[in-house]
Amino acid sequence: MRWVLIGAVGAMLASATAQAASPFTGLLLQGSGTTRTVSCNNTSVMVEGARNAVTITGHCNGLIVRGDSNQVSVPLIGAATLDIEGNHNRVRTSSTPDATPQLQMVGEANELTSSPLGVAPAADSATIFGNGLNVELDCNAKPVTFESVNSHLKLRGVCPSLTLRGEANLVEANLASGADVTIAGNAISLLYRVAADAAPPNFAILGMDSLALPANSLASALTQGTPPAKLPVALLLQLLNAQVQASGTIVRLPPAAFNSTGVSPSGALILQRLAGLIVQAWPNSMKIIGQEDDPGAGKQLATVVSEYLVSHGVPGLTADILGQHGERAVVVQLLN
Repeated sequence: MRWVLIGAVGAMLASATAQAASPFTGLLLQGSGTTRTVSCNNTSVMVEGARNAVTITGHCNGLIVRGDSNQVSVPLIGAATLDIEGNHNRVRTSSTPDATPQLQMVGEANELTSSPLGVAPAADSATIFGNGLNVELDCNAKPVTFESVNSHLKLRGVCPSLTLRGEANLVEANLASGADVTIAGNAISLLYRVAADAAPPNFAILGMDSLALPANSLASALTQGTPPAKLPVALLLQLLNAQVQASGTIVRLPPAAFNSTGVSPSGALILQRLAGLIVQAWPNSMKIIGQEDDPGAGKQLATVVSEYLVSHGVPGLTADILGQHGERAVVVQLLN
């Protein structure tokens, strides 16, 4: 299988061009807050709206999702197209062994999961591009290249080689014996597994604060249920992509850390690590600064972070809660 995730500008242009050239003629599902099951019968389906839960049966040659917080399950065949535009959409695909689906994804915190395939397809590699992704795919014993910023990629199957580029990514993978791994970028964390009798991977790591660690190491403890407070401070600083200065430590939570209901799954992972850091290196004082177009809304965002930390292992937290104008984010300052 060859998945290609195109960046925001390219995907918008491609989508706009396709729609202008040929209006959508498949099955159109519109609405908000609906739950439905439909059969696509070798055609394409478009889901348009918000908070819809759609189960698609049969065999589909394409899926288009437009909107936010939709959940869609779809079986794809052949050279199917998968076009997602919006935020916080969750799409699960299953594919026939000969499928070579092509993906365009635009937005924040969209999640894509593909079911394992029984037979490896003919494509000789997988190339994945995009930012703010949460993707789970099968590498099907093929080389994988992943280029992204602030994303989480989980690879099933066994990968013979892996190339990671970008910044602030977390990648989980099973590696073949003697696999070649190149990490080129800053704050990229790779958690890997190899068979007990396998030769160790060959690593080439270029950049600052990037690391590759066995999945049975302490770095994988967050996904294995070990409290973050038991992780080494140095490792937490790396995983948080923290800025350590003379006056203290700064951790920035990006827009993808939040959704319409509060903290997103990716944001929860960041805050659990931050809680572990605070417990071990208790600062003299703290500032939590929320940024939004409206400073009042920014302060509310900072309050959400404070309340999450209090309820997840930092019960005695006291911090200055501030709001300011800016691009949506939260900056946490741990002051010496």
